[in-house]
Amino acid sequence: MSNAAVREKPSTSTVATVQRFLSTVEDLSRSASKVEVMPKEVFLEGLAGTKGNLGDPARLQKHISLLAERIKQIQEKLHEKAVERRVLVPQRHRAEVAMEKLVKQGELLPPGPFAERIHFTRQALRKALKAGRVFFLEVKGDRFFPAFFAEPRYERKQLEQVSRLMGELPGSAKWQFFVTPKGSLEGVTPLDALAKGQYSTVRTAAESFAQR
Repeated sequence: MSNAAVREKPSTSTVATVQRFLSTVEDLSRSASKVEVMPKEVFLEGLAGTKGNLGDPARLQKHISLLAERIKQIQEKLHEKAVERRVLVPQRHRAEVAMEKLVKQGELLPPGPFAERIHFTRQALRKALKAGRVFFLEVKGDRFFPAFFAEPRYERKQLEQVSRLMGELPGSAKWQFFVTPKGSLEGVTPLDALAKGQYSTVRTAAESFAQR
């Protein structure tokens, strides 16, 4: 699972600009609906009586064409966002369900039980996190740590070094690295490769993974 990218909150000026645009669209829509049903002669008479260069039909037509192009670009952005939601929202839901299942199965542990299993104090756990030697995943806003760090079939120091090699990658990315079969490891997961004593090969795979 990959966590959703953390987005910065929009600035006050950005929000104000969008609000002005939306208000303008509403006003334009109301006015356009009235102009649309006007007889052509009435509309042209009204246009002739307006002030400013847009009173010229040719200028107004050009202005509307430019506006229509900009509206089209905005529509494309909205369409892309709608498609993104249709695709990503179900994916995120499936990923969340999968993570919740891992918690129930004991493959992801809360901080307290995790620290106890690997004989860490809270301070030691904080240091390991800061150094990148261990990592966590967020499930419904809470932190959970991979239980494989406490499994006897792995050398924990090797797990910690592989995690550290992947630097500041999010915990979800590190998790996927450890549990996903890789061609460079003859089709097995890095966890299975470590269990077979292939530490050097896993290190190389981790370095390559972190550089993508």
